[in-house]
Amino acid sequence: MMRTILYLPLAWLAGCGGEPAPRENDMAANVVQPALPDMPADPPMPGPQPDADIAGISAAPHAQPVTPAQTMAEEPGPAVAAAVTRRYFDRIAAGKADAAWELWDEDGRASGMSRRGFADSFKRYATYRATVGTPGPMEAGAGQRHVTIPVEISGTLRDDTPYAMAGTVTLHRTGVIDGATAAKRQWRISSADLIPRQVAVPTPNVTARYACADGAQIDATFDNVASTVTLRSGEQTLGTLRQQPAGSGIHYAGDGLELRDKGDDATITLPNQPPLTCTAAQ
Repeated sequence: MMRTILYLPLAWLAGCGGEPAPRENDMAANVVQPALPDMPADPPMPGPQPDADIAGISAAPHAQPVTPAQTMAEEPGPAVAAAVTRRYFDRIAAGKADAAWELWDEDGRASGMSRRGFADSFKRYATYRATVGTPGPMEAGAGQRHVTIPVEISGTLRDDTPYAMAGTVTLHRTGVIDGATAAKRQWRISSADLIPRQVAVPTPNVTARYACADGAQIDATFDNVASTVTLRSGEQTLGTLRQQPAGSGIHYAGDGLELRDKGDDATITLPNQPPLTCTAAQ
C-alpha cells in the first residue's frame, strides 16, 4: 500500500503536463564516461635483438647483425693464401727449406717430415723455380677454411738433369671461432699434390758448319744445356757466345761476336769486321 502511495505523485505530475520521465536509453547517453588510463607499451618480442651475437660472433662493430657471409668476407681470403704459397716456394728457391717447413700446418707436422728431414730432401736440387697460379675459392665448413692453388715447378738437379712438376697445394686455417688462436687463423700448407712431368732433354751438343760469302768456313758447336755456341775457324777458336732473346730464329752474342740464324741463312759478325752473309752447309 505504501509503495503505491509513493509513486502516485510522479504519475500525477506526468498527467498534469510536467516534464516526462526520462527513458533508460536517454539516461545512458547523458552519462559522462570516465577517462581510461594509458595502456603500457607492448612488451618486446622474444628473440635476438640487433646487438645480439650471431653464430658466436659479436656484432658490436656493425650497425646490423653480422652474418656468416660477412664474417668470411672479413677474414684473410684466397689472395693471402697465394701470397703464403709464393713465400713458401721463394724460401725453397733461396736454399732456405728449413724456413719453408715452418709454413706447413700443425707446426710443420703436416709435411710428414721433421725440419731437418724436410731440408735435406731439397739438397738434390741445383735450381728450383715455382709458378703459383690463381687460387680457387675459399671453402668453409665446421669453422675450417681451405684454398687449393695450382703450381708448376721446374729446374735442374745437382747433376744438371732438368726436372718439372705440376699439381696443387692446399692451404688451411681456422675461422673466427671460439678457441681459435691467432696462429691457427693464419694460412698454412696442409697438403701438396705435385706430380713429376716428363721433360724433353735437349741434345747436349749440336755442330753446324757455315759457308760464308768471303769463302770462309765457320764451325759452330751449340751447347743446348748451357745455351751457348762456340765458333771455330779451322783450328782457331773464335769465341763462345751466349743465347739471346730472339723474335724468330736464333741469336747468340759474346766475346765481340754475334750469330743470327733463321732457317739456312745466317749472319756472323766477327770483332771489328762487317757482318758476313753465310749459309748453313748441308
